[in-house]
Amino acid sequence: MADINKTGCGGFALGIPLLMAGFILLVWNEYNHVHTRRLLIEANDALVEVADTTRINPDNDRKLIFMKATAHEGKPVFDPLYNIGGNYLAVQRKVEYLQWHEEAHTRKYTDSDGDKQTKTYYTYSLKWTDKPIDTGHFKSKQGHDNTVCTTITSKTYYSKGTRFGPYLLEHSLIDSVPDIAATDDMIDMTSTAMRAALDSTTRHGAISCIKKPGGILYYSASSMLKDQPRWYQAGDVRVTFTVRSACFAWAMAQPNGKVLQPFRSKEGYWITFRRFSAKPINPQEELEAEQSGNNALCWSLRVVGWLMVVGGINMLFGFLFGLLRYIPLLGWMFSTLGNVAAWVLGTLLSLLVIATAWLLL
Repeated sequence: MADINKTGCGGFALGIPLLMAGFILLVWNEYNHVHTRRLLIEANDALVEVADTTRINPDNDRKLIFMKATAHEGKPVFDPLYNIGGNYLAVQRKVEYLQWHEEAHTRKYTDSDGDKQTKTYYTYSLKWTDKPIDTGHFKSKQGHDNTVCTTITSKTYYSKGTRFGPYLLEHSLIDSVPDIAATDDMIDMTSTAMRAALDSTTRHGAISCIKKPGGILYYSASSMLKDQPRWYQAGDVRVTFTVRSACFAWAMAQPNGKVLQPFRSKEGYWITFRRFSAKPINPQEELEAEQSGNNALCWSLRVVGWLMVVGGINMLFGFLFGLLRYIPLLGWMFSTLGNVAAWVLGTLLSLLVIATAWLLL
């Protein structure tokens, strides 16, 4: 971290925010870790394996149940814009935009005077993104226009009355069902609903739209699109559809009356727990795996927060002792002492923050 000490006033401007961010991360991490741990302990204590999947047992309300049953769709569900759907648990419309993406690359080199220099250059490539990218921050705006030819909203539509055994399914559990790409025959370009949808999304034919293999609707302002379907340009839009079908599943969730939802703590934490899988699962193993993941995340963020605190303190020391670096012997000595002191003080402060958070919780 010796190079950080050369940042001068910049070290002070960056050191304070980095130090505060490190403290905030350490506190939030302990809070999240303890609450997640408590939730999983509560879930394990409340775990009940349900054998009778034909009726609702009121005794299981607000507990964590483990059951095997079939997820059945309710009423037919359709995308209201394109009228794509049918007897499914859910229909999802995903919209992506072909956009220029800027990447910064840093190269370090030594100039003719022997001084170390850093040069940053930028490259641009076309990528599919979930939303348009603002080019206002681009270093090179010429030839990298991200204006989109049309704007359509991504959306998921759910069947009303979807059931899992005797329970209604909350949407977040339906989202865990594997999705399947819509087939080409599900998209009828000649239907009245589709023609109306294309009329509105193509601005009454001002832009082109074709159906590509894999059930994809491809929009482009290019006049070459119909003649050369593989041709593309920035601003093109593609819409894909996926469906979730009825399936046999293994679930760990919490009954709340007639509805099956993710397990929520009695303390009202924002953290929830759920498992909804089309493959067999072991409830105890799932809870243990979740706890292991929680421990791993906690230690990882502790290390990140600790390094942020050390880095922030090091930057502040670099500012405080910045002028001394011009003194040959003292400069090296204070730089070394500053680095050592930053590691020691940063470690002590990090441990203090962690211990205080634990005591408060």
